[in-house]
Amino acid sequence: MMNRMRKVLVLFILLSSLIQKSTAGCVWKGDLYVFDGIVLYLLDADKEDFMFEERNDTLYIMPQTYFTLDGAGLFFPEDIHVVNLQETIVIGVKQETTDDTPAVWLEFSSERSRLEKRMKQKYFLWTSQEQEEYLYRHHWGAVKGLSLQFQKMYYNNILERQTEYKECCPEYIEQAKDVLAMKDKDFASFRQLHAYPQIKYRTVAIQYWKQQERRHIVVVEKPL
Repeated sequence: MMNRMRKVLVLFILLSSLIQKSTAGCVWKGDLYVFDGIVLYLLDADKEDFMFEERNDTLYIMPQTYFTLDGAGLFFPEDIHVVNLQETIVIGVKQETTDDTPAVWLEFSSERSRLEKRMKQKYFLWTSQEQEEYLYRHHWGAVKGLSLQFQKMYYNNILERQTEYKECCPEYIEQAKDVLAMKDKDFASFRQLHAYPQIKYRTVAIQYWKQQERRHIVVVEKPL
């Protein structure tokens, strides 16, 4: 982690000098996007993963692939004075069932926001994993109820069509019987429910001063 941080800070210093005054000036270098002198650290990202679009004094950064901004770092050079930074996320929960069925969103969402004022030189975005504890504290009952409702409907449907499933995948019949035999109280974690919190939408609004000019950048993430 320390080596990674050193790498970011060194490249951050070198690349910041390449950025012109306009927010349209974006530079890609390794794991870094640099815009208006601000460094966005995206581990293992490629150029094709994000699209940049300038609208007036706002720069929108939109993921184009399944890559996300989870845990991404924002680094600010000394000539940028952040007035405030507000990160807002919408959290959803994806439900997994049988192996050949894609996970689906449950009918649930929760919004969180945090505001940082007069920041120093770095900020790390929330991750989906960090939201699991939050949802467990504040929304466990609601999520558990929706998950069990969905699973009972899904697995009862398998048992009603046992003849079809005996041909292709009899193991799903056994899985359905095992899940439906469990009592509601036996499910005590997201893992046991096979339900996983994920960030569905994120905005990061940054207001800052640079070269005696007040500027505004919005980072928008809406994963596929």
